[in-house]
Amino acid sequence: MSQNKCLEDVKILDTSQFLSGPYASSLLADLGAEVWKVEPPIGETMRLYTLFKPSIAPMMSLLHRNKKAITLNLKTKEGKEIFKGLIKNVDVLLENNVPGYMDKLGLGYTVLKEINPGLVYCAISGFGQTGPLRDRTAFDMIAQATGGIMSVLEREDRAPTVFIADLGAGVHAAYGILAALHYRDKTGIGQIVDISMQDIMYAFNFRAVIRGALPEDSLQREDQERITVPIYHSFKCKDGYVAIVAITDRQWKRVVLAMDRKDLLRVRKYRNVIKRIEYGDEILEIVESWTKTKTVAEVVEIMENAKIPCGPIVPYKEVSNHPQILAREMVREFMVDDPEKKGEKRKIKIPGILIKLSETPGDIWTLAPGLGEHNEEIYEGILGYNKEKLIEFKKKGII
Repeated sequence: MSQNKCLEDVKILDTSQFLSGPYASSLLADLGAEVWKVEPPIGETMRLYTLFKPSIAPMMSLLHRNKKAITLNLKTKEGKEIFKGLIKNVDVLLENNVPGYMDKLGLGYTVLKEINPGLVYCAISGFGQTGPLRDRTAFDMIAQATGGIMSVLEREDRAPTVFIADLGAGVHAAYGILAALHYRDKTGIGQIVDISMQDIMYAFNFRAVIRGALPEDSLQREDQERITVPIYHSFKCKDGYVAIVAITDRQWKRVVLAMDRKDLLRVRKYRNVIKRIEYGDEILEIVESWTKTKTVAEVVEIMENAKIPCGPIVPYKEVSNHPQILAREMVREFMVDDPEKKGEKRKIKIPGILIKLSETPGDIWTLAPGLGEHNEEIYEGILGYNKEKLIEFKKKGII
Protein backbone atom coordinates (compact mmCIF):
# COMPACT_ATOMS: atom_id res chain seq x y z
CA MET A 1 0.00 0.00 0.00
CA SER A 2 1.21 3.49 -0.85
CA GLN A 3 2.10 5.48 2.25
CA ASN A 4 -0.47 8.17 1.45
CA LYS A 5 -3.29 6.02 0.07
CA CYS A 6 -5.27 4.18 2.72
CA LEU A 7 -8.11 3.53 0.22
CA GLU A 8 -6.01 2.59 -2.79
CA ASP A 9 -7.62 -0.87 -3.02
CA VAL A 10 -11.10 0.68 -3.43
CA LYS A 11 -12.42 1.28 -6.95
CA ILE A 12 -15.42 3.55 -7.48
CA LEU A 13 -17.49 4.03 -10.63
CA ASP A 14 -18.98 7.52 -10.35
CA THR A 15 -21.79 8.48 -12.73
CA SER A 16 -22.95 11.43 -10.62
CA GLN A 17 -22.85 15.10 -11.61
CA PHE A 18 -23.27 18.60 -10.17
CA LEU A 19 -22.06 18.66 -6.51
CA SER A 20 -23.32 15.99 -4.12
CA GLY A 21 -21.97 12.82 -5.77
CA PRO A 22 -18.74 14.31 -7.13
CA TYR A 23 -17.97 15.75 -3.70
CA ALA A 24 -18.49 12.34 -2.08
CA SER A 25 -16.12 10.61 -4.49
CA SER A 26 -13.56 13.42 -4.23
CA LEU A 27 -13.34 12.92 -0.46
CA LEU A 28 -12.59 9.24 -1.04
CA ALA A 29 -10.20 9.94 -3.93
CA ASP A 30 -8.21 12.29 -1.68
CA LEU A 31 -7.51 9.26 0.52
CA GLY A 32 -6.41 7.11 -2.40
CA ALA A 33 -9.57 5.49 -3.78
CA GLU A 34 -9.44 5.00 -7.55
CA VAL A 35 -12.42 6.84 -8.97
CA TRP A 36 -13.57 6.38 -12.57
CA LYS A 37 -15.63 9.43 -13.40
CA VAL A 38 -18.23 8.56 -16.07
CA GLU A 39 -19.58 11.35 -18.29
CA PRO A 40 -21.71 11.46 -21.44
CA PRO A 41 -19.59 11.90 -24.60
CA ILE A 42 -20.36 15.64 -24.62
CA GLY A 43 -19.39 16.03 -20.96
CA GLU A 44 -21.36 16.38 -17.74
CA THR A 45 -23.31 19.52 -16.88
CA MET A 46 -20.68 21.10 -14.61
CA ARG A 47 -18.01 20.70 -17.28
CA LEU A 48 -20.29 22.32 -19.84
CA TYR A 49 -20.92 25.24 -17.49
CA THR A 50 -17.20 26.01 -17.47
CA LEU A 51 -17.31 26.58 -21.24
CA PHE A 52 -19.74 29.46 -20.74
CA LYS A 53 -18.34 30.71 -17.45
CA PRO A 54 -14.58 30.02 -17.30
CA SER A 55 -14.32 31.65 -13.86
CA ILE A 56 -15.88 28.54 -12.26
CA ALA A 57 -13.32 26.20 -13.84
CA PRO A 58 -11.51 25.71 -10.47
CA MET A 59 -14.72 24.03 -9.26
CA MET A 60 -13.88 21.11 -11.56
CA SER A 61 -10.56 20.56 -9.80
CA LEU A 62 -12.26 20.79 -6.42
CA LEU A 63 -14.82 18.15 -7.39
CA HIS A 64 -12.84 15.90 -9.72
CA ARG A 65 -9.24 15.99 -8.56
CA ASN A 66 -7.50 12.63 -8.21
CA LYS A 67 -10.03 10.98 -10.56
CA LYS A 68 -9.87 9.26 -13.92
CA ALA A 69 -12.31 10.39 -16.59
CA ILE A 70 -14.09 8.19 -19.10
CA THR A 71 -16.99 8.88 -21.44
CA LEU A 72 -19.92 6.53 -21.99
CA ASN A 73 -23.42 6.80 -23.44
CA LEU A 74 -25.61 4.74 -21.13
CA LYS A 75 -28.62 5.10 -23.42
CA THR A 76 -27.10 2.81 -26.07
CA LYS A 77 -27.12 -0.98 -26.03
CA GLU A 78 -23.34 -1.15 -26.39
CA GLY A 79 -22.89 1.49 -23.69
CA LYS A 80 -24.93 -0.56 -21.24
CA GLU A 81 -22.84 -3.66 -21.92
CA ILE A 82 -19.65 -1.70 -21.42
CA PHE A 83 -21.09 -0.34 -18.17
CA LYS A 84 -21.80 -3.86 -16.93
CA GLY A 85 -18.22 -4.76 -17.72
CA LEU A 86 -17.02 -1.85 -15.61
CA ILE A 87 -19.28 -2.94 -12.74
CA LYS A 88 -17.46 -6.27 -12.59
CA ASN A 89 -14.24 -4.40 -11.81
CA VAL A 90 -15.32 -1.94 -9.11
CA ASP A 91 -16.34 -1.99 -5.46
CA VAL A 92 -18.73 0.96 -5.53
CA LEU A 93 -21.22 2.58 -7.89
CA LEU A 94 -22.16 6.17 -7.09
CA GLU A 95 -25.09 7.94 -8.77
CA ASN A 96 -27.35 10.90 -7.99
CA ASN A 97 -30.20 10.47 -10.42
CA VAL A 98 -33.91 10.65 -9.68
CA PRO A 99 -34.86 7.29 -8.11
CA GLY A 100 -35.81 4.75 -10.76
CA TYR A 101 -33.75 6.30 -13.56
CA MET A 102 -31.08 3.60 -13.50
CA ASP A 103 -33.80 0.91 -13.38
CA LYS A 104 -35.33 2.35 -16.56
CA LEU A 105 -31.93 1.99 -18.22
CA GLY A 106 -31.78 -1.64 -17.09
CA LEU A 107 -28.85 -0.76 -14.81
CA GLY A 108 -30.51 -0.69 -11.40
CA TYR A 109 -29.22 -2.41 -8.29
CA THR A 110 -31.19 -5.64 -8.80
CA VAL A 111 -29.49 -6.10 -12.17
CA LEU A 112 -26.02 -4.99 -11.13
CA LYS A 113 -25.83 -7.07 -7.94
CA GLU A 114 -26.23 -10.20 -10.07
CA ILE A 115 -23.08 -9.13 -11.91
CA ASN A 116 -21.23 -8.09 -8.76
CA PRO A 117 -22.79 -9.42 -5.51
CA GLY A 118 -20.40 -7.37 -3.40
CA LEU A 119 -21.28 -4.10 -5.09
CA VAL A 120 -21.95 -1.11 -2.84
CA TYR A 121 -24.56 0.93 -4.68
CA CYS A 122 -24.73 4.51 -3.37
CA ALA A 123 -27.71 6.56 -4.57
CA ILE A 124 -28.01 10.23 -3.62
CA SER A 125 -31.31 11.96 -4.34
CA GLY A 126 -33.41 14.85 -3.13
CA PHE A 127 -35.89 12.80 -1.11
CA GLY A 128 -34.46 9.28 -0.97
CA GLN A 129 -35.56 5.98 -2.50
CA THR A 130 -38.82 5.75 -0.51
CA GLY A 131 -41.69 8.04 0.45
CA PRO A 132 -44.29 10.08 -1.45
CA LEU A 133 -41.72 12.51 -2.92
CA ARG A 134 -39.16 9.93 -4.08
CA ASP A 135 -39.85 10.56 -7.78
CA ARG A 136 -39.35 14.31 -7.60
CA THR A 137 -36.28 16.02 -9.02
CA ALA A 138 -34.51 18.14 -6.43
CA PHE A 139 -31.44 20.31 -6.16
CA ASP A 140 -29.69 21.77 -3.12
CA MET A 141 -32.12 24.66 -2.67
CA ILE A 142 -35.17 22.37 -2.80
CA ALA A 143 -33.70 20.19 -0.05
CA GLN A 144 -32.90 23.25 2.07
CA ALA A 145 -36.39 24.63 1.49
CA THR A 146 -38.29 21.43 2.31
CA GLY A 147 -35.93 20.53 5.17
CA GLY A 148 -36.72 23.79 6.97
CA ILE A 149 -33.21 25.22 6.71
CA MET A 150 -34.19 28.26 4.66
CA SER A 151 -36.86 29.25 7.15
CA VAL A 152 -34.45 28.92 10.09
CA LEU A 153 -31.88 31.08 8.30
CA GLU A 154 -34.67 33.56 7.50
CA ARG A 155 -33.84 33.45 3.80
CA GLU A 156 -37.22 32.53 2.38
CA ASP A 157 -36.98 35.35 -0.16
CA ARG A 158 -33.62 34.42 -1.72
CA ALA A 159 -31.53 31.46 -2.79
CA PRO A 160 -29.04 29.94 -0.32
CA THR A 161 -25.44 31.04 -0.82
CA VAL A 162 -23.87 27.87 0.62
CA PHE A 163 -24.67 24.45 -0.86
CA ILE A 164 -25.01 22.69 2.48
CA ALA A 165 -27.52 20.11 1.20
CA ASP A 166 -25.27 19.00 -1.64
CA LEU A 167 -22.09 19.02 0.44
CA GLY A 168 -23.79 17.44 3.45
CA ALA A 169 -25.14 14.67 1.22
CA GLY A 170 -21.64 14.15 -0.19
CA VAL A 171 -20.09 13.74 3.25
CA HIS A 172 -22.82 11.33 4.39
CA ALA A 173 -22.54 9.35 1.16
CA ALA A 174 -18.79 8.98 1.68
CA TYR A 175 -19.09 7.59 5.18
CA GLY A 176 -22.09 5.46 4.18
CA ILE A 177 -19.95 3.94 1.43
CA LEU A 178 -17.14 3.20 3.88
CA ALA A 179 -19.57 1.56 6.31
CA ALA A 180 -21.04 -0.62 3.54
CA LEU A 181 -17.54 -1.57 2.35
CA HIS A 182 -16.64 -2.61 5.89
CA TYR A 183 -19.70 -4.87 6.00
CA ARG A 184 -18.91 -6.21 2.53
CA ASP A 185 -15.37 -7.06 3.58
CA LYS A 186 -16.76 -9.11 6.50
CA THR A 187 -19.62 -10.82 4.65
CA GLY A 188 -18.98 -10.52 0.92
CA ILE A 189 -22.42 -8.93 0.55
CA GLY A 190 -23.01 -5.52 -1.02
CA GLN A 191 -25.96 -3.22 -0.38
CA ILE A 192 -27.67 0.04 -1.29
CA VAL A 193 -26.59 3.24 0.45
CA ASP A 194 -29.67 5.49 0.25
CA ILE A 195 -28.90 9.19 0.84
CA SER A 196 -31.69 11.78 0.96
CA MET A 197 -30.69 15.44 0.90
CA GLN A 198 -33.94 16.39 2.65
CA ASP A 199 -33.22 13.86 5.42
CA ILE A 200 -29.89 15.53 6.05
CA MET A 201 -31.32 19.04 6.08
CA TYR A 202 -33.96 17.94 8.58
CA ALA A 203 -31.33 16.35 10.82
CA PHE A 204 -29.14 19.47 10.55
CA ASN A 205 -32.14 21.62 11.51
CA PHE A 206 -31.95 21.35 15.29
CA ARG A 207 -34.81 23.81 15.79
CA ALA A 208 -37.19 21.55 13.84
CA VAL A 209 -35.91 18.45 15.63
CA ILE A 210 -36.34 20.01 19.07
CA ARG A 211 -39.83 21.30 18.28
CA GLY A 212 -40.85 17.87 17.01
CA ALA A 213 -39.66 16.24 20.23
CA LEU A 214 -41.62 18.54 22.55
CA PRO A 215 -45.35 18.76 23.25
CA GLU A 216 -47.04 21.59 21.35
CA ASP A 217 -47.93 23.42 24.56
CA SER A 218 -44.49 23.14 26.15
CA LEU A 219 -43.32 26.41 24.59
CA GLN A 220 -45.09 29.68 24.15
CA ARG A 221 -45.76 30.50 20.51
CA GLU A 222 -43.21 33.35 20.44
CA ASP A 223 -40.60 31.07 22.00
CA GLN A 224 -41.26 28.44 19.35
CA GLU A 225 -40.38 30.97 16.68
CA ARG A 226 -37.16 32.27 18.23
CA ILE A 227 -35.14 31.60 21.33
CA THR A 228 -32.27 34.00 22.00
CA VAL A 229 -29.33 32.15 23.54
CA PRO A 230 -27.05 34.68 25.19
CA ILE A 231 -24.29 35.03 24.35
CA TYR A 232 -24.15 33.12 21.06
CA HIS A 233 -24.19 35.90 18.53
CA SER A 234 -22.36 38.27 16.24
CA PHE A 235 -21.74 41.83 17.39
CA LYS A 236 -20.96 45.05 15.56
CA CYS A 237 -17.61 46.70 16.23
CA LYS A 238 -16.06 49.93 14.97
CA ASP A 239 -14.59 48.24 11.91
CA GLY A 240 -16.53 45.01 11.39
CA TYR A 241 -18.25 42.20 13.23
CA VAL A 242 -17.13 39.67 15.80
CA ALA A 243 -18.64 36.37 16.97
CA ILE A 244 -18.72 35.69 20.71
CA VAL A 245 -19.92 32.59 22.57
CA ALA A 246 -20.49 32.64 26.32
CA ILE A 247 -23.18 30.17 27.32
CA THR A 248 -22.30 28.95 30.82
CA ASP A 249 -22.52 30.84 34.10
CA ARG A 250 -18.75 30.81 34.37
CA GLN A 251 -18.39 32.30 30.89
CA TRP A 252 -21.01 34.96 31.68
CA LYS A 253 -18.95 36.09 34.66
CA ARG A 254 -15.82 36.27 32.51
CA VAL A 255 -17.55 38.32 29.82
CA VAL A 256 -18.97 40.76 32.38
CA LEU A 257 -15.55 41.27 33.95
CA ALA A 258 -13.90 41.60 30.52
CA MET A 259 -16.35 44.39 29.66
CA ASP A 260 -15.66 46.04 33.02
CA ARG A 261 -19.36 45.63 33.91
CA LYS A 262 -19.07 43.96 37.29
CA ASP A 263 -22.36 45.60 38.21
CA LEU A 264 -24.20 43.09 35.95
CA LEU A 265 -23.26 40.27 38.34
CA ARG A 266 -25.59 41.83 40.90
CA VAL A 267 -28.58 41.88 38.53
CA ARG A 268 -30.83 39.02 39.70
CA LYS A 269 -32.47 38.38 36.33
CA TYR A 270 -29.05 37.65 34.80
CA ARG A 271 -27.78 35.34 37.53
CA ASN A 272 -28.30 32.00 35.76
CA VAL A 273 -28.44 30.78 32.20
CA ILE A 274 -32.21 30.16 32.23
CA LYS A 275 -32.90 33.73 33.23
CA ARG A 276 -30.41 35.06 30.70
CA ILE A 277 -32.27 33.21 27.96
CA GLU A 278 -35.47 34.93 29.09
CA TYR A 279 -33.77 38.32 28.87
CA GLY A 280 -31.56 37.44 25.94
CA ASP A 281 -32.37 40.48 23.84
CA GLU A 282 -31.43 42.81 26.68
CA ILE A 283 -28.09 41.08 27.11
CA LEU A 284 -27.32 41.26 23.40
CA GLU A 285 -27.91 45.01 23.48
CA ILE A 286 -25.62 45.39 26.49
CA VAL A 287 -22.80 43.45 24.86
CA GLU A 288 -23.12 45.22 21.52
CA SER A 289 -23.14 48.64 23.17
CA TRP A 290 -19.68 47.68 24.46
CA THR A 291 -18.33 46.09 21.26
CA LYS A 292 -19.34 49.15 19.23
CA THR A 293 -16.75 51.15 21.15
CA LYS A 294 -13.95 48.76 20.18
CA THR A 295 -12.28 47.50 17.02
CA VAL A 296 -12.60 43.84 16.08
CA ALA A 297 -8.97 43.24 17.06
CA GLU A 298 -9.51 44.84 20.46
CA VAL A 299 -12.59 42.74 21.22
CA VAL A 300 -10.87 39.53 20.12
CA GLU A 301 -7.83 40.26 22.29
CA ILE A 302 -9.92 41.11 25.35
CA MET A 303 -12.10 38.02 24.96
CA GLU A 304 -9.16 35.71 24.32
CA ASN A 305 -7.46 36.99 27.47
CA ALA A 306 -10.69 36.25 29.33
CA LYS A 307 -10.76 32.74 27.83
CA ILE A 308 -14.02 33.41 25.98
CA PRO A 309 -14.51 31.79 22.52
CA CYS A 310 -14.38 34.66 20.06
CA GLY A 311 -13.40 35.34 16.46
CA PRO A 312 -13.71 37.97 13.76
CA ILE A 313 -16.25 37.44 11.01
CA VAL A 314 -13.85 37.02 8.11
CA PRO A 315 -15.05 38.15 4.65
CA TYR A 316 -15.21 35.13 2.33
CA LYS A 317 -12.74 36.77 -0.07
CA GLU A 318 -10.11 36.88 2.69
CA VAL A 319 -10.49 33.38 4.15
CA SER A 320 -7.87 31.88 1.82
CA ASN A 321 -5.27 34.10 3.51
CA HIS A 322 -6.25 33.25 7.08
CA PRO A 323 -3.10 32.16 8.97
CA GLN A 324 -4.82 29.15 10.57
CA ILE A 325 -6.17 27.96 7.21
CA LEU A 326 -2.71 28.31 5.70
CA ALA A 327 -1.03 26.55 8.62
CA ARG A 328 -3.36 23.59 8.13
CA GLU A 329 -2.39 23.42 4.43
CA MET A 330 -6.01 23.97 3.47
CA VAL A 331 -5.08 26.20 0.53
CA ARG A 332 -3.35 24.43 -2.33
CA GLU A 333 -2.12 26.38 -5.33
CA PHE A 334 -1.71 25.00 -8.84
CA MET A 335 -0.86 26.43 -12.25
CA VAL A 336 -3.38 25.46 -14.93
CA ASP A 337 -4.21 26.44 -18.49
CA ASP A 338 -6.05 29.74 -18.59
CA PRO A 339 -9.47 29.05 -20.19
CA GLU A 340 -9.76 32.70 -21.24
CA LYS A 341 -6.23 33.17 -22.62
CA LYS A 342 -5.03 30.38 -24.86
CA GLY A 343 -1.43 29.35 -24.35
CA GLU A 344 -1.19 31.05 -20.97
CA LYS A 345 -1.27 29.71 -17.42
CA ARG A 346 -3.18 30.92 -14.38
CA LYS A 347 -2.96 30.15 -10.69
CA ILE A 348 -5.91 28.52 -8.96
CA LYS A 349 -6.49 27.83 -5.28
CA ILE A 350 -8.49 24.85 -4.09
CA PRO A 351 -9.05 23.41 -0.60
CA GLY A 352 -6.53 20.90 0.68
CA ILE A 353 -7.17 17.54 2.34
CA LEU A 354 -9.96 17.75 4.91
CA ILE A 355 -9.31 14.53 6.81
CA LYS A 356 -5.89 14.61 8.44
CA LEU A 357 -4.73 11.01 8.90
CA SER A 358 -1.38 10.68 10.67
CA GLU A 359 -0.08 7.62 8.79
CA THR A 360 -1.85 7.92 5.44
CA PRO A 361 -2.54 11.65 5.01
CA GLY A 362 -3.72 11.58 1.41
CA ASP A 363 -2.84 14.22 -1.16
CA ILE A 364 -3.88 15.98 -4.36
CA TRP A 365 -2.01 13.96 -6.96
CA THR A 366 -3.82 15.20 -10.06
CA LEU A 367 -6.26 17.97 -10.93
CA ALA A 368 -9.52 17.47 -12.82
CA PRO A 369 -8.94 15.24 -15.88
CA GLY A 370 -9.97 16.22 -19.38
CA LEU A 371 -13.12 14.79 -20.95
CA GLY A 372 -12.51 11.08 -21.62
CA GLU A 373 -8.84 11.45 -20.74
CA HIS A 374 -8.58 7.87 -19.44
CA ASN A 375 -10.73 6.07 -22.02
CA GLU A 376 -7.84 4.11 -23.43
CA GLU A 377 -6.35 3.26 -20.04
CA ILE A 378 -9.59 1.79 -18.71
CA TYR A 379 -11.30 0.43 -21.81
CA GLU A 380 -8.13 -1.14 -23.16
CA GLY A 381 -6.27 -1.89 -19.94
CA ILE A 382 -9.22 -3.07 -17.82
CA LEU A 383 -11.88 -4.28 -20.26
CA GLY A 384 -9.54 -5.45 -23.03
CA TYR A 385 -10.97 -3.51 -26.00
CA ASN A 386 -8.49 -2.73 -28.75
CA LYS A 387 -7.89 0.69 -30.33
CA GLU A 388 -9.96 -0.13 -33.41
CA LYS A 389 -12.96 -0.96 -31.24
CA LEU A 390 -12.60 2.29 -29.34
CA ILE A 391 -12.52 4.23 -32.60
CA GLU A 392 -15.70 2.44 -33.64
CA PHE A 393 -17.35 3.24 -30.31
CA LYS A 394 -16.41 6.88 -30.66
CA LYS A 395 -17.83 7.12 -34.19
CA LYS A 396 -21.10 5.64 -32.95
CA GLY A 397 -21.29 8.09 -30.05
CA ILE A 398 -20.96 5.31 -27.49
CA ILE A 399 -17.88 6.83 -25.83
